[in-house]
Amino acid sequence: MVKPGLTHEQHTGIGKQLHDIREQLIKLAVDVANAYPRAGDRGRPGRKLHTALDAIDTARSDLDSALFNEHPAQADTHTYYPGTTSPADR
Repeated sequence: MVKPGLTHEQHTGIGKQLHDIREQLIKLAVDVANAYPRAGDRGRPGRKLHTALDAIDTARSDLDSALFNEHPAQADTHTYYPGTTSPADR
C-alpha cells in the first residue's frame, strides 16, 4: 500500500511545530552548555541536545524536499524555514 504523503496544510503545520521545537531546543542547549562542560559524563546532556537538533534539521530538510515533490505549485522554503528569505523577496 502506497501512503499518500502529507497535504500542503499538514506540511505547513508540521513546519511550524518543528521550527518552534528547534527554537526551544536551541535555548535549552545554550542553558545546558553554560552550566556543564562539553566533555565527559557531565557533557552528555549537551551532546544529546545537539544530536536532537541535528535530527530535527535532517527531518526538516527531508520534509522540505517532500513538500516540493508533492506540492510543487504551492511549495516554498518558508514552510520549513520560516525565518529565511529567498532572492525574490529581497
